[in-house]
Amino acid sequence: MKEEARRILVEVVKKEREGAWKNWETCQGLMKDYGGNEHGEMAVLAAALLYGVVERLRDCMGREVSEGEMRGMVEEFQRKSFYEMGICGWAVESWAVAMGMDVDVDVDGPRLLLLRVLSDRSWAMGMDGDGDGDGGVSGRKEGTEVRKGIVKERRGIKNVVKKCGECGTSYGLDYEGECEVDLGRNWLLWCVEHRKGVSESGCEECGGKEEGDELRRKAEMVEVLGGELPSDSKVPEKRVGRFWVGKYAVTWGEWKEVREWAVKNGYELEEGRGEGEKHPVTKVNWYSVVKWCNARSEKEGLEAFYYALGEVYRSGEEDEIQILFVADGYRLPRDGEWEWEARGGVKGKGCEYSGSNDLREVGWYGENSEGETHEVGMKKANELGIYDLSGNVWEWCFDQWGSTGTYRVMRGGSWSAYAYYARVSYRYLYGPSGSNFDIGFRVVRSSVP
Repeated sequence: MKEEARRILVEVVKKEREGAWKNWETCQGLMKDYGGNEHGEMAVLAAALLYGVVERLRDCMGREVSEGEMRGMVEEFQRKSFYEMGICGWAVESWAVAMGMDVDVDVDGPRLLLLRVLSDRSWAMGMDGDGDGDGGVSGRKEGTEVRKGIVKERRGIKNVVKKCGECGTSYGLDYEGECEVDLGRNWLLWCVEHRKGVSESGCEECGGKEEGDELRRKAEMVEVLGGELPSDSKVPEKRVGRFWVGKYAVTWGEWKEVREWAVKNGYELEEGRGEGEKHPVTKVNWYSVVKWCNARSEKEGLEAFYYALGEVYRSGEEDEIQILFVADGYRLPRDGEWEWEARGGVKGKGCEYSGSNDLREVGWYGENSEGETHEVGMKKANELGIYDLSGNVWEWCFDQWGSTGTYRVMRGGSWSAYAYYARVSYRYLYGPSGSNFDIGFRVVRSSVP
């Protein structure tokens, strides 16, 4: 598929010239006209245009592009789009080839994972306490080292457990290799030498696939194509990459099912509360919600998205969360992702609330809720087929609120709030250890295989 997608892109650029990179939607339409589709590799190529890859390549035209420049483009594209590093490298190289550029970079070498460390580590910039620039840092842990004036700490992440749906055999997909935490730039770079265990094609014992009904899980998730929020949005980062979001908020029944498995497997989670099996879960704080996402991922044989000190985040109240961007597991939406999906993404019609200018059509709020939550999906969906983004319960996002310390963003209003708070543009902050009878969440995934 990659070869065919690249061939189509080369043909489009050759025949359409600058029309091929007019904008990402035009590009995607042209590739479809030339025999491609709107998903898979074609969507990644269009996203590369959306996130400025082509613009950067055009600035390099007429000369040879170095490996360092190429990798810089790939890493920037990966940070913005959340696609896996390998497919980002392929997309950048494909555009360069289509534009007739001379490129020579191995984008399919050892798998490179980028994990964002959200804590402030500005002290670790390769300067010691007396500022002499020798790279020493007072109190630096054993096992760290200094390279080119930047402190790096070695860590490891491994043991991703999956279970065969045919014979029940549990098997590990352990990542082995040296990882380095660039504490100055707040990035964890981890080069995996090899991945051992069972191949993705199935269990070594019987050839069976992973446990769980993947088709059912896909049906619960809605694909949201990437795009850009309007200029009047209060979200700092306006560009949003492609992702998949839960059609409904997580229900009380779902919460209990995963939590029961989680507490038996080393997780610490709040009990939560719900008015019924199909009502949204409430009384769950941000920490428990993040850990629940990991638990659901591991329960379904997916890679956990959140880590603390190099280990899957399962216990405690941890603010220094690391993100495994290439993981296929569940996570919370980013602030911009939530607003983009609530506005209807590329299908949005500019409604004040998610799917309508009349909140009574799409959401439960103070004037129609009768003082309680309601079953998910009982109101009209928005343009993308997503329910209850305005009203019923507030929904946690992953993002911190500016420079307020640990406060996190919440969105959507609730059954107890005025209509004003249910607007797609409204942002609210709340302490991560807090919970209430009108606070819940929904999950997203960066990729659905």
